[in-house]
Amino acid sequence: MPLFLDTHHASELDNAHLREFLVAARNGERLECNVRPLDLYCGDDGRIFYIVSAPDEGSVRRQHASKGVICRRVRRIEASQPGAEELGDEERTLVRHMIAAEHAWPARAAC
Repeated sequence: MPLFLDTHHASELDNAHLREFLVAARNGERLECNVRPLDLYCGDDGRIFYIVSAPDEGSVRRQHASKGVICRRVRRIEASQPGAEELGDEERTLVRHMIAAEHAWPARAAC
């Protein structure tokens, strides 16, 4: 399944949601809509970046909506092995570059 990076403002997420994501990632579990959490990164500007495996972008958005979480930005991770459901070295490097590029995207939460 494809890999996706989605971006959130930390102020929009509660600790229970973060904990559920991390436990599912650690245990290799799937969440609603066939979304599999893989990793989580915290940005210096207060943003949280989820890395997931999912059938498509819509599945990522529906899974977040089922938890009452706004999913502002979802981007596909264009890896050389598009069917991989794990983060290898190449995918981790791509994720780091994608997060660095996110500085152009507004970091402030909507009022």
